[in-house]
Amino acid sequence: MLLHVLVGAALAAMPPQETDTTFAVRAGQRLNVSNFEGEIVIRTWTRNLVRVRADDDRDDPVRIESTPSEVLVRTAGWAAVADEFDVVRTEAGLVRRGRRPRDLSHVSYEITVPETMALMLGGPNTDVTVEGSRGEVTVKVSEGDIEVHGGRGRISLASIEGDISLFDAQGEVKLFSLDGDVTAERVSGRITAETTDGEIALDGIRCTEVGATTTGGDIDFDGTIDPRGAYQFASHNGDVTLDLPLGTSARFTIATWEGDVSSDFPMTLPERFSGRRLTFTVGSGAGEVTVETFDGDIDIRTSAHRSDF
Repeated sequence: MLLHVLVGAALAAMPPQETDTTFAVRAGQRLNVSNFEGEIVIRTWTRNLVRVRADDDRDDPVRIESTPSEVLVRTAGWAAVADEFDVVRTEAGLVRRGRRPRDLSHVSYEITVPETMALMLGGPNTDVTVEGSRGEVTVKVSEGDIEVHGGRGRISLASIEGDISLFDAQGEVKLFSLDGDVTAERVSGRITAETTDGEIALDGIRCTEVGATTTGGDIDFDGTIDPRGAYQFASHNGDVTLDLPLGTSARFTIATWEGDVSSDFPMTLPERFSGRRLTFTVGSGAGEVTVETFDGDIDIRTSAHRSDF
């Protein structure tokens, strides 16, 4: 009995297994990392190599598989059901799909990849951080925060329960959260940002299309309005604030039922505005801007000291 106790104590005291391996990758391969619980940190360099470091469990080691199209990284226990995991956007919001594995493991990954390598990352209970990407980025988690610096082309970030932050990205951007805040800074291209119970903050935005929707939070937008662009902002229980350059040219359509409206641009409000739509034009009215909130204020500001970013 004493021997069994000593052996058990010795095994419990053993440090977790550490994976540290570096290997070459081909152009066009995608990195696919799925983690049941823990965190995924991605850093980049200019070499055609991938380095994987992880503090995995000896009973559930990390497995790395390379195919012509992608490099797959996951633990042995999670690998059996990892491909079934998904976060799907439905009419009711984000929904998790997939089964729980028998053996659960907590892993912290730190992976360095070529800066243009496409990334597919996520898992049920994991935080994800990406730094310095110049490729496509897809992240899906059911519970965890997502923070991405960089990204080009298609960028899709979704967390059912967690905050989403994106910085210095270009392309087709989609940011979805069910219970969390959504932040995007210095983004160009087209962007869709949605959350049910959270704030949306879009700063330094240069996009031809913007769609921002939240049920229980405020929306703050600081960006330019493209003459060919379309911009839609909608909140049910929050305020909507737009901070636009002085030389903005757009046709505004605004509506609020229980809130006030203010604008630094010239406009005329009817005596009974509540529950009605108001349309007014600034400049030539080239861009289209729609702002709606049920129980919130609408504030359209302009910074007189600048005409652009």
